[in-house]
Amino acid sequence: MMDINQINQEIMHGSFTNDQLNSIIMAVRYRQNQIGRAVKRSIRVGDTVQFYHPSLAQTVKGSVKEVLIKNVMVSTQGRIYRVPASLLELA
Repeated sequence: MMDINQINQEIMHGSFTNDQLNSIIMAVRYRQNQIGRAVKRSIRVGDTVQFYHPSLAQTVKGSVKEVLIKNVMVSTQGRIYRVPASLLELA
């Protein structure tokens, strides 16, 4: 079994065709959607959640204000974020 670094290296430097890479992309998107649905089923308004914010280079913690179709509104101190459910985890 390959670890994640080996998989990444194979994708970046291997000999996959464009069709094969598109298939990998579709599989990743499918899995992200599954994760997002599972997270949305497990959280409720008022729950404390966290997510990594790449622009801030840090983990942001807040409370769930609203669960939308694909995103979750997360309120932090003075700011509200619209976050894809697949990026959230309970804090």
